[in-house]
Amino acid sequence: MLSLEVLSLAFILWIYVCLVSAKMGRRIIDLRLVAFLLCAAVIHESSGGTAMIGISDKQQLYTRSVRNGDWRKASGKSCCVISVAQMRDDTLVGVGEDNRLYTKQRPSVGEWEGPIPGSCCLINVAVLPGNIILGVTNKRKLVYREGLYGDWIMPENPCCVKDVAPMKDGRLLGLNRDSQLVIREGIKGQWKFFRDVGHKMSAIAVEPKGVIYGIDQDTCEMHVLGEDGVWEEPAIPNSKCMIDITSIDVLTPPKF
Repeated sequence: MLSLEVLSLAFILWIYVCLVSAKMGRRIIDLRLVAFLLCAAVIHESSGGTAMIGISDKQQLYTRSVRNGDWRKASGKSCCVISVAQMRDDTLVGVGEDNRLYTKQRPSVGEWEGPIPGSCCLINVAVLPGNIILGVTNKRKLVYREGLYGDWIMPENPCCVKDVAPMKDGRLLGLNRDSQLVIREGIKGQWKFFRDVGHKMSAIAVEPKGVIYGIDQDTCEMHVLGEDGVWEEPAIPNSKCMIDITSIDVLTPPKF
């Protein structure tokens, strides 16, 4: 049974399509688009509203709903990156094997373009509101730039993390050299320990709702961090085997 929220969303989407069709002088609604939007609403409900993009150990892009389903390999050419994030316009930004930034239209659309001038030398990338690009250098230091083509700026107390993930309240979650979680009050904060007990993680992600995910550095499985700071068991089913993950609200629908 679908919730009132999802049914309301489907109704709003239907009205939107009707208005767009009328404005364009079209009397027949594109049923393919309507069907996709309604299905998207159902998927949004059943998957918890969140999708994830991952990078396999072969440096190719995969996608999945976080809690359900399997990793699915992106179609087309998605190799070769070591970290990926999504910008506000849904463009992907990734770190290539040469530790420089590249862009791609969607997981299964387009090819990696770049490198972006002056974007060396990173091992991890994330995106903050306002399209501020957040990076971790190969010396494990935090850097940021305004947009893809700005200059790298190093904040105070940048050391030392190997992965970073923005949180919904503006704080930054990181993984230190010992694979322990650390946190700071935004770019200009200072890294402090964040409680996590159990697994040692090689990569982390924070979904828009605030749930924290980690990739176990030994088993390559994905776990959820409980509210008590303990990595939950068992691992999320069929979650092997990614080297980097990023959580987004929903995957961008295709254009008809």
